Amino acid sequence: MRWLKVRRLRKQLRSKGYGDFWKRQSAAIQLGRLRDRGSVNLLIAALAPDMGRWIPEAAQALGEIGDPRAVDALLSLLEERLPTKMQAAAVEALAHIGDKRCVEALVNV
Repeated sequence: MRWLKVRRLRKQLRSKGYGDFWKRQSAAIQLGRLRDRGSVNLLIAALAPDMGRWIPEAAQALGEIGDPRAVDALLSLLEERLPTKMQAAAVEALAHIGDKRCVEALVNV
């Protein structure tokens, strides 16, 4: 049954229709809680600047999953001029992942 839920959430995460923002946001949060490593690439794609307002939820989910594949994408968020909420989410996610590459970036924040 878990795989059915994960499959549905991944589909929601990929939806791009008008009004799907809340579905994508909710899917990111739930996939993080489920710690679904199979969703890491989808969540990394959600960090793209054109995804906008739901970057914090995608970053939070990546932190909860704890997969080191997300480190580079999260570090790149710290280099961009993003709102504080978005950068704070990236910092928190990097702290949860605990990869050595994060230390210098986190010290410089």
